[in-house]
Amino acid sequence: MKIAITGSNGIIGRELFSQLYNTYENAEFVLIIRNAFKKENIPRVSNVKIDLLSINSESASLFFKEEKIDYFFHLAWDTNHSDYLVSENNQKWESSSIILIDEFYRNGGLKFIGVGSSIEYDWKYPNPFNEFNSKLNGNNWAYGKSKLNIFNYLSAIPNISFQWHRIFFVFGPGQSNKRLIPLIIKNALNNTEPLSVNLNLGRDYISTFEIAKQITLMSTTSYSGGLNICSGKPILISEIISKIEKITQKKVVISPNEFKDNFELQNISGCQHIIKSYFPDYNYSEINFENDLKKTINFFYKNRL
Repeated sequence: MKIAITGSNGIIGRELFSQLYNTYENAEFVLIIRNAFKKENIPRVSNVKIDLLSINSESASLFFKEEKIDYFFHLAWDTNHSDYLVSENNQKWESSSIILIDEFYRNGGLKFIGVGSSIEYDWKYPNPFNEFNSKLNGNNWAYGKSKLNIFNYLSAIPNISFQWHRIFFVFGPGQSNKRLIPLIIKNALNNTEPLSVNLNLGRDYISTFEIAKQITLMSTTSYSGGLNICSGKPILISEIISKIEKITQKKVVISPNEFKDNFELQNISGCQHIIKSYFPDYNYSEINFENDLKKTINFFYKNRL
């Protein structure tokens, strides 16, 4: 078996590569990269440098024809916190992803595994969102629309096997300091300016370690279609802060000015119907969450962020 991965140097991609490598012990891996980064001296691993936003059908076809890829994990996308929801690059990633999908299957590919987002669900509707009948609309964000367009494109191709993993709220080592959990950790460790947050919001947070685990587990199954990658329950922002304070033994300073965003729902979470149907004993517990939070905080300590 031969497996290709895009985005293997991202916060999810790094962990996913590690878990896939240990799971598919006889597979060869091709990491598609766009810079000089390489995983050197690792058996069964090669690197191919490709600018995915400049790829065309001819170059994609040549790659898949030469490499003979069986499974294709596509994670690469721009997720710059400041503008990723509205960036024009979403359309570029959508177009390049469709080219990759077409040429992958045209050249004998067996299974495409892509990464979507919980924002594909209509956040104005009740949740937890499930894979069977929750409404999908992308929430009028360019990011959500483009991700949903790729899912719909895959769904319309007859006789293929694919998985579209809708990831909920992410945290883990290496995440941008502008994201919520890194901001809270940074505040506790470095006594930065008071944070403006809504303590009563509930969000379905899941670590990069567990995201990689769920994607890897599901990739070994025969399932084809969209599914949630989530903890299955929302956690209050106030609870996350309490856990970080307990681990760091430091106080998080909260601003009296409550943060407001453009999202409608107090709680946003997903159901684990699909993964539970294949792995009934699977569970992402509060202890798992706290252990992953400790790993994330230790990353901050180690890198003096």
